[in-house]
Amino acid sequence: SKSLETGGWPVLDVREISEYEEDGHIKNSRHAYVGFIPEMDNLKNEFDPEKPLVITCSVGHRASVAVSLLLK
Repeated sequence: SKSLETGGWPVLDVREISEYEEDGHIKNSRHAYVGFIPEMDNLKNEFDPEKPLVITCSVGHRASVAVSLLLK
């Protein structure tokens, strides 16, 4: 399975679960499909709001939407 290291940064991958599992993902990254973020209250408790969080997708559009949703 293809994977990259996080380098110590927390990483949230917001692609479809099939992309995350089949196309490879960053090792130790957390998966949360961007469309489900508004209902995922537990995400607020998983990441420290005072520290950087890397959000990734395949191109950047979904990551941008995820950033907006998480900032709300």
